[in-house]
Amino acid sequence: MDWAERFGVDWETREAEKLPDREPMLDYLEEIRGNMRGKLRSMSDEAILSEHPFPWTGATVLERMVYTLRHSMFHLGQIQADLRRRGLKGAEWH
Repeated sequence: MDWAERFGVDWETREAEKLPDREPMLDYLEEIRGNMRGKLRSMSDEAILSEHPFPWTGATVLERMVYTLRHSMFHLGQIQADLRRRGLKGAEWH
């Protein structure tokens, strides 16, 4: 995803006050959740177990999806740690 295109900022160089706030990020996460569900529901077993062009993320489409979920959890953990480091309440996991 090109953050500069989506949110109008470069997250690596922009000061924290100019980064997207909570609501746009929650909206983005809901969009991604819907995209992932739709993709999984629309794929046949053969398609989900097929190879894909990014083998460093796993051999099959399913392995790549699992990699992507784990990678997302890693970054969500980083956000959680930063919130707590700043004395803020972290996200509630459901």
